[in-house]
Amino acid sequence: MIINVFKGSHPASYILASIGLVVAGLLWGDGGVIGADAQEMPLYHVFTVAISWLPGWTISLITFCIIGAQAFQWNRIIADYEVLHKKSLLPLLMFVLYAVAIPDFFSINPALLVTSIILIISEKLFSLYKNPNPLRIVFETAFWSAVATLVWFPAITLFLFVLISWIILKNVTGRDLLVGTIGFLLPFYLTFVVLFWNDHASPIGVLLPVLSSKNVFYPFLIESKNVWGFIAAFGTFTCISAWRINKNFYKNATRVRLFQQTTYLLIIFITAALFIGKGAMTYSFYPLVIPISLLLSYFFLLGKQNWWEELLFMILFITTSLLSSSLLF
Repeated sequence: MIINVFKGSHPASYILASIGLVVAGLLWGDGGVIGADAQEMPLYHVFTVAISWLPGWTISLITFCIIGAQAFQWNRIIADYEVLHKKSLLPLLMFVLYAVAIPDFFSINPALLVTSIILIISEKLFSLYKNPNPLRIVFETAFWSAVATLVWFPAITLFLFVLISWIILKNVTGRDLLVGTIGFLLPFYLTFVVLFWNDHASPIGVLLPVLSSKNVFYPFLIESKNVWGFIAAFGTFTCISAWRINKNFYKNATRVRLFQQTTYLLIIFITAALFIGKGAMTYSFYPLVIPISLLLSYFFLLGKQNWWEELLFMILFITTSLLSSSLLF
């Protein structure tokens, strides 16, 4: 019944999604503000300082609003650019299900903020296809990838994601690369100037914390078995969804295929970011909500046997709920 409701644009879908966010907020909405450990970046530091004086319930409310805005924004982007073969609210459902699955996700953390930036980048990349003025979009996507890096250093992999997405969506020229490089370096330059004016001891070390570290890549340090169970549950459904999409890939229009390819690239580069951060904290997996929600939406939207799709969704929902309750209590 749930999948059938979200396959269309029934008003009840918005109510159910909102209820899910509210319940998650009541259960583990006291996550607070999570630091970025040894690789805390300037923009995230400024943001955390700005909200540090707020009471706990306000932090929870801000987190609730950010996750809700991300879910609705991603669903709108998919609908506007017809990334799926029909308009549906399934991306909203899958986004909310993933976003509230782990208590650490429901907190102010750098990966949460970077996810909002990734959504901005994704929408701009989709608008790049056959755009008569591509240079502006090239500059903006590179600029936002740098802003994401200044929030969370592992997000530096987003620049490679943006670069490959340019190649997929348009014929890249030397001028594009020059404009993109300038757009990426500009936020770093402006931040360096601000740090220099404030007599910071090591501006370069702040902008590139990897230079002050002995290692560049780090192993996973997640100790909770429940987190690995969560990864296994969503990973299994994601692989099944990828198989179904691959089976029907060439039935889509060229434009849709290109949009889907750019979204799937996020899985590669977000996963690569997990190895750059010092210790793969649980919240580091949060940005994967974007490509995974699309993959799962395609899988359930394409299904013709309603009872089978409902059963699979209930298995995913119950598994996630059990793992989440174990993490909470």
